[in-house]
Amino acid sequence: KRIIALSASNTSKTAQAFGEQTYWERSYVEALKEEAGDNIVNQHETDADPPAAAFSWYCRWEDLSPFFSELLEKKNIPSNPKILVPGVGNDPTILEMHKQSGYSNIFAFDYAPSAVECCQKFLGEELMQSGHIQLSVADARDLSDAYGDETFDVVLDKGTLDSIYLIGDCNEIKYHNLEQSVKELARVVQPGGFVMSVTAVATDAIDQIFDEMDGVWDKILDTREEVYITEDGFASVNVDATLLGWAR
Repeated sequence: KRIIALSASNTSKTAQAFGEQTYWERSYVEALKEEAGDNIVNQHETDADPPAAAFSWYCRWEDLSPFFSELLEKKNIPSNPKILVPGVGNDPTILEMHKQSGYSNIFAFDYAPSAVECCQKFLGEELMQSGHIQLSVADARDLSDAYGDETFDVVLDKGTLDSIYLIGDCNEIKYHNLEQSVKELARVVQPGGFVMSVTAVATDAIDQIFDEMDGVWDKILDTREEVYITEDGFASVNVDATLLGWAR
């Protein structure tokens, strides 16, 4: 149930490892071993609880939900949108989106096969068979084998673009990887849809790449310099990261 916040000032080799597939593959293999040993897979105390092996990035879904819901309403997105969540790992967000908010058209992926396996285990066989959440092994830099053009109404990025930026040991490579990923998001999001990004490491770089795609994205959310308060009174200061949003 840990909540992890990466620091923008953390430029050590440990931080760079967050961008390496081998790092994530090893991490989730170990998580699967721990789960098997402790017999804690899919053992929820209540429907509101994440699985014991959950690893939340930046914040819980309950912190994001008010902002996500308000953007859906403002952009006139259907009540049960087709949602893409990149880099799912064992973050409980997609489970909480379904259980707490009722979303039942969720697609998620990770480029580490063991991460997808780990996610499948804590979601449980019944939910996986329901079709409400569908998982794939895919690389955010090239999603062509996984998803077609203009497939999704909404994308919720929760630290994955940050991790992608950490791939490579020079700024040119980091920028290229991030640019390829944002171009793929532009391809798979329907006109009228949007991307919401929760970011703390590569915030300025992410923002720059979206802004440089002239005529593709319109910025609809940025909490770097001003607190965003929803109509229901929820403030963005409760999220331990920056919220960015762009509409297609």
